[in-house]
Amino acid sequence: MHSYEPDAMAVGGVSVAEGAPVTPYFEAIAFEGRRPEQYTDLLARMSQALADACGVDLAIVRGRVIKVSPEDWAIAGVPASVVRKAEIEARAAARAKGE
Repeated sequence: MHSYEPDAMAVGGVSVAEGAPVTPYFEAIAFEGRRPEQYTDLLARMSQALADACGVDLAIVRGRVIKVSPEDWAIAGVPASVVRKAEIEARAAARAKGE
């Protein structure tokens, strides 16, 4: 977890040193090529989980999804594109069919 000085952070244009709330932030890494609604759902669920865990209003939670290529992600030292080849191919086929 990172720690920053209050005068180095701002929420809505107001620095934390001047009274803005500390805003929880997350990054979620997911494979690229998923349906847009899957990323939307991930953002919503992660935001709510972080709000609940920190005991803060959901409105101040910020986050993003970082999309990564399966070739650039390792599982036990092996590219995910190799380990999860069948799943990746099935997802690509479903996209091609418009599912």
